[in-house]
Amino acid sequence: MPICHFNHRKLGCKDEHNLVIQRAVELVGDNNALILDALSAEYAQLGDFQQAVRWQQKAVQLAEPEIKDDLAVRLELYRQGQPFREKPQGGPYRESH
Repeated sequence: MPICHFNHRKLGCKDEHNLVIQRAVELVGDNNALILDALSAEYAQLGDFQQAVRWQQKAVQLAEPEIKDDLAVRLELYRQGQPFREKPQGGPYRESH
């Protein structure tokens, strides 16, 4: 299964990526903040912000104190209809078009 970075829609592997994250939720359960954060990010990437907000809210509730603020920032992005974009190390992030 392909590993997709940044703009995975252009790479053509969004379905496989989403299935991997959903399978992780099935295996671990919906009580792991980091897995739910990844699921939320995937929904946001796909434009399903309702699901992104739903799962990110739960991720924030479950999060350890040291990551709760970061997850809450992402929740606000999803509420505004924006996906989370992580900057790669070593330079500014530029989305390819």
